[in-house]
Amino acid sequence: MLFDWVIVCIAVERCVNIIKGISFKKPNSVWWAKRIIPLLTFIIICSLWHELFIHKLISDPRSTSEHTWCVIEFPWKWIKNYRLIINLINLIVPGVINLIATIFLLHKTTRRKQEFGKKKSDKSYWKTFRKQLPMYGSPFGLIILSVMRVIFSFTLVCITEQWHKYVYLIAYFISFTPFMATFPIFVLTAKIYKTEFKKFVARRIRKFKARWIY
Repeated sequence: MLFDWVIVCIAVERCVNIIKGISFKKPNSVWWAKRIIPLLTFIIICSLWHELFIHKLISDPRSTSEHTWCVIEFPWKWIKNYRLIINLINLIVPGVINLIATIFLLHKTTRRKQEFGKKKSDKSYWKTFRKQLPMYGSPFGLIILSVMRVIFSFTLVCITEQWHKYVYLIAYFISFTPFMATFPIFVLTAKIYKTEFKKFVARRIRKFKARWIY
């Protein structure tokens, strides 16, 4: 949940960066990041206060051995509606903002490449657009994963068939995909981050060789 909102912050920062251009100041971005991320963490924790009151442990009446289930029970109807609204906001809003920001970035970078293109083929908007599209495959991948999470959240409410278990298992692993894909999405796709990563690995290798081999 926090990860989705951090991705939104990164997308917004990229939009501000491309709008301001050379006047963009990285120290200001760091200053805002140090304050927005703790604020987001606090807001999300406060919005999930109801989770402390709706979970309940019960014994499985169908099982002969001692088996306990964690179930959700709403003491008041308004908590159920509140939980639904919070889940909708945290599932849908970050994905929509990320989609708008990605399309905006793609459009602006296409326009910039089009303006500074030396060849006639570079002056065509749609040709330049298609060239820029692979660079934004990672953000679109995150958006697709968000859409899949929303679909799984509202299509299979209860497990009534055997195959539902496998679908829930797949959805569970899909929810962890953005966390596991952070490195290839934000490091390997950016030239400056990729270069810094290679330098970092090279320094570590030199230190290792100097300490243990020579």
